[in-house]
Order: sequence, then structure tokens, then C-alpha cells
Amino acid sequence: MNTISATWTSSPSTPVGYGYAPITYYLYRYKAHSASWPADWTSATTLSASSSLSVNISSLDPDTQYDFEVIAANQFGTGPTSPNTTYSITTSNVPDAPTQPTVVLDSTGLAINITFSPAPSSHNNTITGYTVKFEQSSGSYASVPGICTSDMTGSLSCNGVSISTLLTQTQKAIGNEIKVKVSATNSDGTSGDSPVSSSPTVVYASIPVSSVTGLTATVVDSTSVQLNWTAMTSPANGYSSITLYTVEYKLSSDTTW
Repeated sequence: MNTISATWTSSPSTPVGYGYAPITYYLYRYKAHSASWPADWTSATTLSASSSLSVNISSLDPDTQYDFEVIAANQFGTGPTSPNTTYSITTSNVPDAPTQPTVVLDSTGLAINITFSPAPSSHNNTITGYTVKFEQSSGSYASVPGICTSDMTGSLSCNGVSISTLLTQTQKAIGNEIKVKVSATNSDGTSGDSPVSSSPTVVYASIPVSSVTGLTATVVDSTSVQLNWTAMTSPANGYSSITLYTVEYKLSSDTTW
């Protein structure tokens, strides 16, 4: 929030009768708390005493302390500055973007867990929420309806996100990497996006896309052989668990398996 509202009570010289004239206007001015006095004060701005005892001051720099003064005036001139001379207020701003999130498979291999660190700075305004955005088929990033919509300010995570649901929602192709960005929000607005999620790479998948390796054949007798191969690690990299292997064979002279 780069606007503050300054208020004050009427000057004790307002009543007529004890040698005082009515207050006709107020002057206010402000400066950055770190600036020198009096050269860096803004030019005094006049407010009619009959219209208001407050003023909104905008276009302040975020994360900056400011000092404010109010002076009452009547037909004879200006009085002393407001009691306590100055008031320091620190403005706020939108939060920093969160740091790089991490995407990993959960124990089932059918869903992902997303974790991230808090925004480096909330800029003097409490963070009220985080938004997880997924890469779409267009290459842009957007939140997905119904996914990662809970309050993540405490957990800094979104777990158990179904890969198959994401595949449908993002329109990404099987084999594409699942990429995520995160933004933070407070009452001043929403940060920019975090860097794209880090490795290990997790991809959209529904069927194994790599071939079986380590295949060997050992002759058992004149009519049979024993086949051995390396088991595929599962679940891994976004693929569901391997449930079966299919063995095909043919004569070397044939073209059909």
C-alpha cells in the first residue's frame, strides 16, 4: 500500500474568545525519515479547516519510513508544528516472488507433490495466499481449477496432485515435463511468478515409453529357451506401476511376430 491516511484533531486555538481567531486552514508536509531536515520536506500543502481533518497521501515509495507534520493557521499566520513533531509510517507493497518450487512424485507414482519456500519478503504486509501455476500446452502458465486451491501459507506445499487430471486440464502431450511456477499475494496485490520448478524431471505419462533392456535368451533344450530381462523401475518419472510384460517371438525368416 503506497497511500497513507493522515488524521489529526482540531487545534486548541479554534474557539473564538480567548484572544484567538478561528483556524482557517491547515498545512501538511512530509519527507522520507532518512532525508535531511528541513531541506527535503515536501512543499506544504493547504487544506481548508472547514473541509477536513485528514488527508490521503499517495505515490509513496514502498518499504520507506516517512515523517509527517501538520501546522494550523489563522488570519494572523501559522502556529507551531503538530505535537511530537513527526510521525513515522512504513508503507507496504506486493510481496517478492517465491523461490524456485520443487516437483516430485509421490509414493504411488500417479501424483506429484509440490513444495516451495516463502516469499523472501512480504514488504510489510502479511502474505494471504500462494497460487500454483502449471505450464499449459500453449507454453503459458496458469492455475488449474480445483487443484492447489487450499490455503498454502502454512504448509508451503500442494500434495497429491493427480498426473492424469493435470494431463487433461493442461492439454500437454504425454512425455512432456510437468513444470510449475508459484506466486504470492497480500492485500497490496500479487507478486511475479517464481522461477520454473527444479529437477528431478517429472513427465506426463500413462504408458511406458522406453523399451525393456537387458534381454537375453538361453537355450534350455531343443524346443525351448529361457528369456531374461531387466525389470523396469516403477513407479518412476510420472509413470504408473508396471503390471505385466508381454513376450512376442517369431522365426528369423518371418516378418510377423
